[in-house]
Amino acid sequence: MSSLLVSIIIPTYNLDYIIRETLDSVFEQTYSNWECIIVDDGSDDNTENVVKGYTQKDSRFQYYKRPNNKLKGANACRNYGVDKSKGEYLIFLDSDDVLEKNCLENRCHTVLQNKTKTDIFVFSMGLLVNNKKTESIFNKDFIDNENYIKQFLKGNAPWSITCVFWNKQVFIEVGQFDEAFQRLQDVDLHTRLLLNGKKIHRIHQVDTWYRNMYENKDYLSKERLPIIIKAHIRYIDKYWSFSTYNTNIDQLQLRYYLKDLYYYVLKKYVFKNKQVCFKEILELNTKNDIIKTNRLCYIKLLALYHKLGLNNKKGIGYFNIREKAFN
Repeated sequence: MSSLLVSIIIPTYNLDYIIRETLDSVFEQTYSNWECIIVDDGSDDNTENVVKGYTQKDSRFQYYKRPNNKLKGANACRNYGVDKSKGEYLIFLDSDDVLEKNCLENRCHTVLQNKTKTDIFVFSMGLLVNNKKTESIFNKDFIDNENYIKQFLKGNAPWSITCVFWNKQVFIEVGQFDEAFQRLQDVDLHTRLLLNGKKIHRIHQVDTWYRNMYENKDYLSKERLPIIIKAHIRYIDKYWSFSTYNTNIDQLQLRYYLKDLYYYVLKKYVFKNKQVCFKEILELNTKNDIIKTNRLCYIKLLALYHKLGLNNKKGIGYFNIREKAFN
């Protein structure tokens, strides 16, 4: 089999206690033509020493620190890693997740055996629970749903970052990671990929493993919640007037799905948490006219229903108000 060079890009921050498992899963690959580029986002733990143990053991491992002139965050680290890479194909691996031993071998074999024009290949990802592989599959609910763009526009993720085997040139063509996103970075990237009409080949085979780092933490903590909401605001704002389409979706359809996402953000994050970022949500609406100005009173009524815990009670007009606000 011809040997493709694969670049594995790993952003990391203060995960010295677990990154060894990730790097071991790379080192143990049955396929040998790879480079692993680790980009540190400013760790102040023992990450540097841990990673340098691997760079000294095997020159295929490379360690960099995010330049000070680049935004802090995994996105900037990933883009910087791509700049340093030499591979024809890319895998973005988080520093707490792991690869199956034959991951690279199978992915390269799939690329070389594929006879049609394909821009990216998407594999499946399993879940690690208590450090053990399970039969659960990341986002299994969407595994047979071919309408991927609809799912991404509604804020869902039919696959995660590591599932994708990127042709490096395609990654560059669609604009790389948007470094301003602190959340939804993969949703944003894959939305652009699909809206630009790139051809995807889906392989329903688990070859990577996802570890839920928030398993025993409050994902919607006081600190994280505004970041999550503002990422959704940025995403909706970005695609509300997106004009480059090489797909069958038109702007009316796109806005229909984004409108659903807008309501989802209000219901899940804003109303239930004392209207966190409510001002920013209304500003987004004013800018893009997602909900007509004369219907904003209904949004405020919905917020009151949620605040008083009346949103699930029947016979008090909640659903009628919701229909008037969003239809």
